[in-house]
Amino acid sequence: MTPNASTATTSALVFEGCGCRAAFYAGVAAELDAAGMRFPVAAGASSGSLCAAAVAAGHAANLPALWRDLAGRSVLSLQRAWHNRSIFDMSSIVRNGIVGLLGDGDMRNAPGEAIAAVTVMPRFTTEFLSSRTEANMINVLLGSCFIPGIYGRWITHQAATGRRRVLFDGGMRNNLPVEAATNAGATNIICVVSRPHPFANRHPFHRRWQPAPPPGAAARIHIIHPLAPLAVQSWDLDRTRVLAAIDAGRIAAARFLDLSAL
Repeated sequence: MTPNASTATTSALVFEGCGCRAAFYAGVAAELDAAGMRFPVAAGASSGSLCAAAVAAGHAANLPALWRDLAGRSVLSLQRAWHNRSIFDMSSIVRNGIVGLLGDGDMRNAPGEAIAAVTVMPRFTTEFLSSRTEANMINVLLGSCFIPGIYGRWITHQAATGRRRVLFDGGMRNNLPVEAATNAGATNIICVVSRPHPFANRHPFHRRWQPAPPPGAAARIHIIHPLAPLAVQSWDLDRTRVLAAIDAGRIAAARFLDLSAL
């Protein structure tokens, strides 16, 4: 299925935050891209924001290769503990992956708009930061993934007012930022979630949310989810499980394309 021109201009792809289960998203994004689907807006929280940035930058087809390169690595590293300020190595893994895809992080002229949900401290509020206005998305994406007590290096961001704020994982408040897509004018929104049912983890205390547009928004919601539970876990780069998740993403997207009509 390839959307017509009017559909394409109002479509968005939104990814749930889910740690390393985002290998599933790589398969989904690549399969949709192979079918000719292009999205002017892609949004996400936590690991979902990384996939959204890749899609917006025109690198959806490259996501499976990136995940294959990461497969087999350990999420712990004593060698980089001093640099990371933690034995948890995801800071380096994520940063290297972002830089490999986005270069200097300036996406203002990218084909699509990437929107990352972040939790801003100390007020514990959600903000949606856009690649159309941010000169460097690298820290924004790292901030959307940052979990205190696990990641060692704090992520700061300079607001338009000039004030520097600390960014935490966007999934703390909004793990599937549908509102970011509707705010950007999308009326057809494909939500990609990581568990085998059409529900999302809205936040840690609302773990079975039926994705829906915010009140007053005229948007249709479509959901792509695995057809069976993923073997890969949140902090898991086991090669076999990562590759299986990529394949599961391709299968789920192909099924969606066969059954849906945007």
